[in-house]
Formats: sequence, C-alpha cells, structure tokens
Amino acid sequence: MEYLLPKGLDLNLTNIYDTNFVSAAAISCRSQLLEWLINQGGDIHTHCGFDNSPILHKAISTYSIDAITGPIRRQTVQLLLQHGAKLEEFSVDERCTPLMCACYYGAQSCVELLLEQGANPHVKNGEGFTPALCAVTGGVSNEFPRFESTAVRILKLLQQYGADLAVENCRGNSPLVAAIELDHKEIFEALLQMVPYSQAQREHALVFAEPESYFHRRLRQYINGETAQEVTSLPTEEESEVVEPALPHTEVKAGVGAGEPQPFVTKTGPEASSAASDKLHLPTIIELKAKVQSFFTLIAHDPDVTPAQLNGIEEQLDLLIEKLDTFSFFRNQATKEEFEESIQEYLDESVEQINTIINDDYPALTEALVDAVWVILQFYCVDIEIETALRKRFW
Repeated sequence: MEYLLPKGLDLNLTNIYDTNFVSAAAISCRSQLLEWLINQGGDIHTHCGFDNSPILHKAISTYSIDAITGPIRRQTVQLLLQHGAKLEEFSVDERCTPLMCACYYGAQSCVELLLEQGANPHVKNGEGFTPALCAVTGGVSNEFPRFESTAVRILKLLQQYGADLAVENCRGNSPLVAAIELDHKEIFEALLQMVPYSQAQREHALVFAEPESYFHRRLRQYINGETAQEVTSLPTEEESEVVEPALPHTEVKAGVGAGEPQPFVTKTGPEASSAASDKLHLPTIIELKAKVQSFFTLIAHDPDVTPAQLNGIEEQLDLLIEKLDTFSFFRNQATKEEFEESIQEYLDESVEQINTIINDDYPALTEALVDAVWVILQFYCVDIEIETALRKRFW
C-alpha cells in the first residue's frame, strides 16, 4: 500500500458493504496496517457491513479464527480507542455498546480492556439488555473453545467492576433465567455461587425451569435450603467416615513451610464457595481424601450422574494425591518452575482420564472437581491458577 499510495490509490474506496481500507484493516485486526492508514488520514468513525456497525464493534466481533488471538484483537481495539473511537456508541442495528458486543461475542480480552478504559458495565439498550445478559445469550467465544467457561469469566469481570448480575430486561429475563432457557448449566451454577439471590428471585427463575429438569431440582435445593455453603473444619481421622458436604476453597496459612501440609483457612472470591476452619492442626492424607470425597456428596444422588462416573473420578483424584505425595519429597531438588511443571503434567494426565469418564455437559461434576483440585493444590502448597491447573477440562 505504501507503493500504491503515491500512484493514486484512493483510501476512501468502499465495497458494496461500505467497507473501506481502514474498516478492512480494523475488522481483520491488522493493527500495524490500521495505524498506517490512520496516519494517512483514514477515518475510523465510519460504519460498514450488512448491519451498518461502527468499525470498533466490527473489530471486536468479526473473524473468530485462530490467527486472531485475544491479545491481537485487544491491540486493535486499543488502537481504535487511542484514536478517538467512541467507548459508549450504540451500534445501529443490534443496539449494543462495544462492551455489550464484546460480552456477546465472548471477546474476553476486549471486555477487560473496555472495562479498564471506563466502559459502563450497567448500560442497557432499548430492550433492557445489559452486558451481563449479552454474555449469557451470545453463545459465542471468540478466544477460547468453551463458550460457557468464557461467559463465566466475563461475568466475573463485570461483577468486579460493579455490575449487578441479577438485573432483568424488559421481558423479565435476568442472566440466571437466560441460562435456564438456553440450557447453560455451567453459567447457571456459576451465577448461583456468585450472586446472593433472594428467595423471590429464585422462585421467579423457577417458573422458567421445566419440571423435574436439572435447573428445577437445583433451584428447589436452594429454595429449600438443601445446599451446603460452608463447612466448619476438616474431619479428623475418627470423623472421616462421616463427611458433611461442602464446597470449599482454601489459601496458604502464613508461617507454614513450603511442601508441608497446612490448615485450611477461609478464602473468599467469586470463583468458588468459602471454607472455614477454626482448628490449627495439620491435616493428614486421610483427612485430605475425606475432604475431596465430600465435594461429590451433594451430587451423589443426581440422576444425571452415574455411580460409575463418581467412582471413576474419585479413583483418579486418589491417584493424583498419591502421585503428588510422592513427588513432594523432591520439591527442594527442583526449581519452582520445574516443580510446578511436573505437577501440571500430573494434573493433565488426571484430567484427561476424567474427561474419558465424563463429558463437558456435567457442570456440577466440574464444579466439584474444581473444589477438589483446589484443596489438593493448597495441601501441597502449589501456586497454580485453578483454570490453568484444569486447562484440559476448561479449554
């Protein structure tokens, strides 16, 4: 183009969809070419495509291909914003702001950037759609294979920036109701953990769930107070045969040496339930295994889960604990990176085996698996992000 420009190339030429050179560079996320075109006087405040959208929206939503990674798309969006693209402009046809568009298409990197730049997480369009509702209803993930996992991460980002995830649109649909209607079990479970729904809100959502369906049973459990949200302590060896159900997460207790078992302490966060412990004793392997087993107690009677699946998962987690227990003796002989890389290999092997036992459509099992692996990692003082640890399960 540098060669053609002096020879009379018209940068304002458009195709039948009103796409000019600037639009084409933005849509394909070619940031270097886009910046050059802008410096030549190219106009970024144009609309194009069959839906007549601003090019900022097009850069976020178009071309979900492997070549356009999250960081590449983010770089293009950042360049457009730096040159004056409108942060809160609604698209003509879809009536979405750039943030709503990013949420709808599962462009997590763009969601992060737009929120950092001050995009409004509370915005509504004429139909009452919010960015959170867009994240649930989009059904698309531009950056990762699993749409529901991407949507959950986006919902957490929105919540961190103050978004109310229970807001309804003009038809009375909230993200929770949308998850039920669209059969998004993983999003549904995450919302139940993230949002302190009132009894009235749960009963309202229950209206949209088919009788005897997964969603109906889970909402009934919450309404009737049958879900266990916390646990007081790890069972002792004498108590390990009778385990109360819980969904805890833990964090490292200050003063406990690397590689040693440690007491479980309350950890708050949107990604999981809380655990509490008022005992200062160091848990044993028997207690750890009992704790891991307790995570699956809540779903043991779920008709969608077979005893063979539960037994297979528990066997794999027991095997993982034994491997980590053996390997932890060699911790001081390796660097932190080498140790965690080896741990990651063990985790990948275990999750690969678990994926042969259950498929992706078991969010309750995935949730229990997340909590179990989290506790195992904390027991051995392994500092790996849970989604990285379970990468073969999430992505």
